[in-house]
Amino acid sequence: MDTKLFSDGFAAKRTAKMLVPALALVLGGVLALAGGAPLNALGGREGQSKEPVTARVSTLANVLEDLPANSAENPYTITLTSNNINANWGAINNAVFSAGKYVILDLSACSASGGTIESYSLPSNDDNCIKDNDYLKGLILPDSLKNIGGGAFSDCTGLTSVTTGNSVTSIGGGAFSGCTGLTSVTIGNSVTSIGGGAFSDCTGLTSVTIGNSVTSIGGYAFSGCTGLTSVTIGNSVTSIGDGAFINCIYLANIDIPTSVESIGNQAFGNCASLAAVTVRRFGGKPQITSIGSSAFFSRYRNSALTHIYVPRDGVTAYKAAQGWSDYAASISAIPE
Repeated sequence: MDTKLFSDGFAAKRTAKMLVPALALVLGGVLALAGGAPLNALGGREGQSKEPVTARVSTLANVLEDLPANSAENPYTITLTSNNINANWGAINNAVFSAGKYVILDLSACSASGGTIESYSLPSNDDNCIKDNDYLKGLILPDSLKNIGGGAFSDCTGLTSVTTGNSVTSIGGGAFSGCTGLTSVTIGNSVTSIGGGAFSDCTGLTSVTIGNSVTSIGGYAFSGCTGLTSVTIGNSVTSIGDGAFINCIYLANIDIPTSVESIGNQAFGNCASLAAVTVRRFGGKPQITSIGSSAFFSRYRNSALTHIYVPRDGVTAYKAAQGWSDYAASISAIPE
C-alpha cells in the first residue's frame, strides 16, 4: 500500500481543519501547555489564580466582551452550562473568536448528546465544532463523555498529553490526528476501540500506553508518529490494524501480548529502528498470531529488525506459518 496516498487521502477527507495552536485537553487529567507550567484548577498558571466565570452559551459572548483583555499565558476559565453541547459548538467558537480573549472552557457541567463529541469532518456537522480559534487554550470535557468522534481534536498542535477519563469507550478515526505537540498518550481502561488514524501524524508523540480493555487498534492509528519510541499494548487487544504503526521510525521494540490474534498488513512497516519483536501467543484458537503482508517490512536498507521472539514451543510453527516464514531466520525462542 502506498502510504503517501493514504496520508494525502486522509488529509483530504478533513473538510475543516481544527487549528488550535495551544490547546490543552483534559479527559480525566490535568495537562501542561506546550512550553509552560501546568494549569491549576482555576485555569491560571501554577502560582497564579484566576476565579472561574460561569456563563450560559446564550450569554457567553456578552460575558467575554465585559472581561478585560488578557494574554495567552493567563487565560480566563469559563464554566459553561448547556443541556446539549453538541448543538452549540458553532456558537461557542464564534463567541470566543469574536471576543478575542484567551480562555479555557470548562464543559464539565454540560451534557453531550448521546455522550458523543460530533466529528467536525462530516459536512452535516461542520457548524458543530471548535476550529481555527487561536484563543481557545483549554477544554475540560464532561465526565459523562463516552465517545470521542472522528476528527474531534485533530490538528490541535499545542496539545501535549492525553489521559482519557474512565467513561470514554471509543476514540474515533482521526480524533487526535496531526496533534504534533502530543508527547504521551495513556488510553484509559474504559476504552475498547481506537479508530483508524486516531493519532496519526502525532510527530511529537514519544510514548503510548494502551489500556487493558482495548480490543482493537484501528488501521493507521499511530501511523507517522515519527518520535514514538515506546508502546505498551494492553492484554485485551485482539487485532492490530493495517499500518497501525507504519513509519514509526524510532520505535525500537514491541511486545505483542497473547491476546493478539491478528496483525494487519504493514502494521509495523518502515519502522527502521525496530530491532526486536516479542510475540507471546501460542495455543488456543488460533494457535498463533497471524500477520498480513509486509507486517514488518521496511524500505530502509539498514532496517534494524534482527530478533522475533516467540514462545519456545511455538518456534517451529511460527517459522512455517504464512507471513511469518518471511522472517524465519530472525525467529527464536523468548529468552528465559
